[in-house]
Amino acid sequence: MPLHIDHRPPTFADFIGNSSVVKSLQSKIKKKTLPHTLLFQGPSGCGKTTLARILRDELKCDPDWDFREINAGNNRGIDTGREIIKNIRMRPMKGDVRIYVIDEVHQATKDFQNALLKPLEDTPAYVYFILCTTDPQKLLKTVRNRCTTYEVTQLSFQQIEGLLIKVAVDEKKIVEHDTIADIAEAADGCPRQALVILDQIIDMDSRRQRRAVKNYLIGEKQTIELCRALFNQSNWPTVQKILRELKEEPESVRRAVIGYMSAVALKESDPGKVKTCIQVFNAFRHNFFDNGKAGLTFACWEATHERDINI
Repeated sequence: MPLHIDHRPPTFADFIGNSSVVKSLQSKIKKKTLPHTLLFQGPSGCGKTTLARILRDELKCDPDWDFREINAGNNRGIDTGREIIKNIRMRPMKGDVRIYVIDEVHQATKDFQNALLKPLEDTPAYVYFILCTTDPQKLLKTVRNRCTTYEVTQLSFQQIEGLLIKVAVDEKKIVEHDTIADIAEAADGCPRQALVILDQIIDMDSRRQRRAVKNYLIGEKQTIELCRALFNQSNWPTVQKILRELKEEPESVRRAVIGYMSAVALKESDPGKVKTCIQVFNAFRHNFFDNGKAGLTFACWEATHERDINI
């Protein structure tokens, strides 16, 4: 199994970072005051779904019969909402409670979110809803207001280093400290990303490990170069050159671009620059899982096509 799955924290004691969130959840479980509707929000790969699974075990929810994970990116329509409304009437089959985890809930349609309002407000005593999102602003305010919100944040550089060292020791593999540091830098606070990179290089010799991570960092820099080119309204030939050299997976690039534009828009006071961020964001709003590099290319074109371009 991949390292990020094999080494997923099974308990609160094993969970790294976000100590205030963990302490709050533990306290509420001990006092039997845990809210029945929770919203975990924060960056991708930082432990939202992992916390939901730890809560499953803490609440003695049977993982096979009474625990349901729904990816709203794939099951986002009103029919899914209606199915949830119908099924919450059923008491737990084997455990003490039933738990519904709705991942990427911001991708659910408006109809789906509206369908959730009644269950979220009048949740049976034996049912818990755990909503997970990287983009809470896309949720209906009425959905957010019905949930107790927990902010799950990125880990520090030192926490990522500690995680990587522990996993390498557990796997009985030798990874030099400089390589560990490079991976921690590349992961940018995301433990899942750190373990994905470690998984790719852990069976190489030390020299090849370092080179592989350096190549990954080069790919990251190329992605940032693309973000800057789009924001700075570079001409199409400049963007073309970056795209030809870019080796990163298109969907990862898309997420990096929208993250970059969002960060800039929140800092900028110049309406023109904010407008540029919005234009680029709109061009990259749909994922590239189906159309890959072609989707990335045409999104870049869409982001630049209104400008005065010399081809």
